[in-house]
Amino acid sequence: MLVESKREADGTLVTDWTSEGQGAIAAPVRADASTGGERILATSWDGPTRLLSAAGDELWASDQKGLSSAARPLLLSGESDANGVVIAVMVEGESFPPFGADGLILMLDADSGEEVGSIPLAGFSGSDPMVYDLDADGDQELIVKPVKVDKFGQSVGELQAFDVASGEVERSVAIDGFSVSTPLIADLDGDGRAELVD
Repeated sequence: MLVESKREADGTLVTDWTSEGQGAIAAPVRADASTGGERILATSWDGPTRLLSAAGDELWASDQKGLSSAARPLLLSGESDANGVVIAVMVEGESFPPFGADGLILMLDADSGEEVGSIPLAGFSGSDPMVYDLDADGDQELIVKPVKVDKFGQSVGELQAFDVASGEVERSVAIDGFSVSTPLIADLDGDGRAELVD
């Protein structure tokens, strides 16, 4: 996948999408830098995670092979651009749906795209990753939904909340069904507790 954006003389931004493989499922994410202007994070199916400038120039591409993603990447900002971390939720292989495939949470340095950590997943997570402070301790947990899909299309999985630093599962709950979605966490009824809509 290649995203190419060019600004026309009248100031409008024209973006062209092309793909060498199977293309993109997840929408790209705007990742503004405190210096250096607007940037775009994008994952692809059967391809790398990329950071692009607003002009469409590729700033970096991850070098993992044999992985695909149907989930939007997530930028966990640090105190500066250089120590931010990009979270990319991947699945092994290139077929869709990924019957029997396992996944992987990749943590990439936001400045260079180099891998700084990973967490294995038992199943495919096509829903976008989320962060939320579940236990009100001031630290946000990373929430993903890995699901195992068999050749008959039956699926079973878990909603999992990870400690990003250790990679340990802090909480989990069993779920049924398969989805590729953009979840929402919000206090919808004003009772002081957040609900998850997926």
